[in-house]
Amino acid sequence: YTKAIKTMKVHDGFISALKVVEGVLYSGAKDGKVNLIDLGSMAVTRSIEFGSAIRAVDALGDKVIAGQRDGTITISEGGNNRDIMNHKKKGSGL
Repeated sequence: YTKAIKTMKVHDGFISALKVVEGVLYSGAKDGKVNLIDLGSMAVTRSIEFGSAIRAVDALGDKVIAGQRDGTITISEGGNNRDIMNHKKKGSGL
């Protein structure tokens, strides 16, 4: 088995998406945030608010892309969030 080398509390609620890119762990969670964690120092270097529970996360350069529970896909770049898909449908149960 694998032994945990460190545990951290970086979200309120459960973590639902993880991605590692170039030594950075991207963690998305029920709290609507994506946190960037430097795997060398194990410190949160950035936290991005998306507003709805995170279901998927990806990254390319300084862009962070998040798929959210409410059906929205958002790109965060340079501190600005931009919705690229919005699928909010009443009664969908999402």
